[in-house]
Amino acid sequence: MMRLIGILQKTKHNKKQEKELLYKITQHFGKEVAIRVRKELKPTIKGSTYNTYVLRLNMVYQLLVEGVSLEDAIERAKKY
Repeated sequence: MMRLIGILQKTKHNKKQEKELLYKITQHFGKEVAIRVRKELKPTIKGSTYNTYVLRLNMVYQLLVEGVSLEDAIERAKKY
């Protein structure tokens, strides 16, 4: 039971982090960029976990801030 509570808390934290990162991307680079990043990195049923998705979002944001192109940032994050 305690493990289930921990997993639910982690998921809630990740969703909050996702919203914050998407908001930052929207503020700095525009809505179109945020939509594209979310569409490209969103976890699929077979794919990555939600935690990895949030880490990838963070990586893309950091790379975009450093001046890396959007396509390169997405490709680097997908390799992670």
